[in-house]
Amino acid sequence: MFDIQLEGLDEALALFGPKKVDKAQGRALNLAARKGRVEASRRIRKHWNIKAKDVNQRLKVVAKANPGKLTAEIVARSRPFSLSYFGAKYYRGTTVQTKKSGRRLKRSSGRSGVYVQILRGGPQTHLPDSFMIGLSSGHVGVFNRMGKARLPIREERAITLASMFQQAQVYDPAVKVIGKIWADEFTRQLTL
Repeated sequence: MFDIQLEGLDEALALFGPKKVDKAQGRALNLAARKGRVEASRRIRKHWNIKAKDVNQRLKVVAKANPGKLTAEIVARSRPFSLSYFGAKYYRGTTVQTKKSGRRLKRSSGRSGVYVQILRGGPQTHLPDSFMIGLSSGHVGVFNRMGKARLPIREERAITLASMFQQAQVYDPAVKVIGKIWADEFTRQLTL
């Protein structure tokens, strides 16, 4: 949470009156919040290897400003993202059948498992014992067995959107954009 104060507010109140100033502030703040959300989404995608639609579904402007209430809220809520959101790819080992016993043996090609890249441009992580499953809900997840038995399994997850948003490389530029857009749009709204 942060506060931004507009400069020249007293002069604007004296020139235009409280009704027009409040209306201009509310409109300017709503635009600034939307632009701040866009900037945060862009910065998140610049740093983490995640798609825009996956970020934008969870990053919302929920409380909008109006003349009686000059606050706006950008909310970044989500459970930790499944590793499947970070470009996960699954490779299976090869299965061969021996001539003598007729048994099927799994032979690893060295590539089997899940490969995922969480940071854009960062190293690719190899999870040799993990696998990907598409659930009936449509969600595809990266899973790992909890022991040697077939079940239970658990989904492998990474970072939350809120943690991404709080990083300095995302938060600071978003706040800067909000402050600049709010001041510029406030001046523009007053001259309409």
